[in-house]
Amino acid sequence: MRMDKRPVALFDFDKTIYKDFSIFTSTKYLIDNGFLDSRVEVEMMEEYGKYKLGVRDYKQTAEEMIKIQAKAMEGLDFSVMRDKMIDFFAENEDRYFSYFEKILPKLKETHDVYLVTASSQLVAEAIEKRFNLDGHLSTIYGVVDGRMNGEVEKTLVGEKGKEIEVLLTKYQGKTMAFGDSDSDIEMLEVVKIPVCIEPTGRLKEMADEKGWLTV
Repeated sequence: MRMDKRPVALFDFDKTIYKDFSIFTSTKYLIDNGFLDSRVEVEMMEEYGKYKLGVRDYKQTAEEMIKIQAKAMEGLDFSVMRDKMIDFFAENEDRYFSYFEKILPKLKETHDVYLVTASSQLVAEAIEKRFNLDGHLSTIYGVVDGRMNGEVEKTLVGEKGKEIEVLLTKYQGKTMAFGDSDSDIEMLEVVKIPVCIEPTGRLKEMADEKGWLTV
């Protein structure tokens, strides 16, 4: 097995690098550009409303919204969707946290930098390209013969830990992770230097208890 001498730094995306929830903003962009029906946004907001009312937990809500988006993209050309996401995230310069863009050049000198997100590979590939990252772990939407098939092939919702454990076997040294919410705890727990970005809920309690760096 290849072992990199350089350590790796892992970043969550929503609310850690990006100020919004990317599934909402990317869906609205695709609706505004005529690729998706406006009813998709309505379905997503209905699911989000169930979460706010306590009918669904975060994991259930995230999984349902990912399924809604994947189904809505059925039949669309994957390469076109990927290019549209690259365009969208390139146009949203004001939606990235300034700390990330400030530390990234210096961090790249010492670490490989990976994006770890429950968003789809469309988002992950766009952000990897935008910031010239070394790789990503993401939810995967199904693609057959170059077209989206409406299925979620693999989800990272609540499953980041397993993927990260495999990735970390290739690295050593001062591994780092940056996250903002409870869903990032499994990622933060397995690295040498966990960093919490404006943490909330259980993550804030854990960060205080363990003395994790908080910014």
